[in-house]
Amino acid sequence: MNFKPFEELEFSDDFMFGKIMQNPEICAGVIERLLHIKVTRIEFPKLQNSIKPYYTSKGVRFDVYLKDSDRVFDIEIQTTTPVALGKRMRYYQSIIDMDSTMKGDDYSELKESYIIFICKTSPFSNFDLPVYTFKNTCVEDSSVSLDDKTLKAIYNSSAYEKETDPELKAFLNFVCSNKAEDDFTEQIQNLVNQAKLMEANKTEYMNINIHEMDIRREAKKEGKDVANIENARKMLLKNYPISDICEITGLTEDKIFELKEKLSATNS
Repeated sequence: MNFKPFEELEFSDDFMFGKIMQNPEICAGVIERLLHIKVTRIEFPKLQNSIKPYYTSKGVRFDVYLKDSDRVFDIEIQTTTPVALGKRMRYYQSIIDMDSTMKGDDYSELKESYIIFICKTSPFSNFDLPVYTFKNTCVEDSSVSLDDKTLKAIYNSSAYEKETDPELKAFLNFVCSNKAEDDFTEQIQNLVNQAKLMEANKTEYMNINIHEMDIRREAKKEGKDVANIENARKMLLKNYPISDICEITGLTEDKIFELKEKLSATNS
C-alpha cells in the first residue's frame, strides 16, 4: 500500500488531523463550530486512543477522544465514507458509555456524549446535506425525546456551499478543499505548515506507516500460510509425494512431515 508523502499531508489527513487537534484552542474551536456550543475548558485530548473493554471484544481506536466534567466527545476524520457508518457509530457509543462508567455507578451519571464524523464525501447516496444530526426521538411523536443525552453528527464537507453558518461553512470548505478563508482556518493551516517542518513528526509518520505495513504483511502471510497448510493437508490425504507438496505449497519438508504425523494421529 502506498502512503501519502509527509510533505503533502493536509489537515483532513488522519495523522495531521490528530497533530493539530492536540492544540486545545483549535480543538475547542472545531467543536464550537460543529456543534454550536460554547466550550470553556478542554482536558488535553487523547489522540488515537484505543479502548477495548473486554479482552474478547472488538476494540476501538478513536481519532480524537476528549472529556470535560459533563461531556464526552469523539471526533473522527474520514477521507472516504466508512462501511456501515451507522452501526460503527452505534458501537462507538457503546464503547464510550462503558469507558466512562465505573462499576456501581448509576445510569444517571452517564456523561452527555457526542460522536462526530467529518467526511469529505456524502455518507448517503441519495442526499447531499452539509450536516446530518441524529437524536433518539419517538417514532409516533417526534416531540417526545428519549433524553439519553447522546448526539451523533455527520458532516459532509463536499456540500459546504449549502451551509448557512459562515464559520462552519469556512471550516467545511477548508476540510474539503484545503482553502483557508477565515482567521480560524488560516490558524489551522499555519499549524499544519509548522508541523511539516518538525523532523520528529515526519519520523513518527514514517514509523506509523512502517508499523501498519508490517501488520498487513504479517496478516497476509498468516492467511497465505493457512491456505497452504490446508492445501498440503488435502494433498497428503490423496497421497501426493512429499516433494510435490513442498513445491506446490512452498512449505518445508519438516512442516509437511509434521502435518502428516498429525493426520496419522487423527485417523488412528
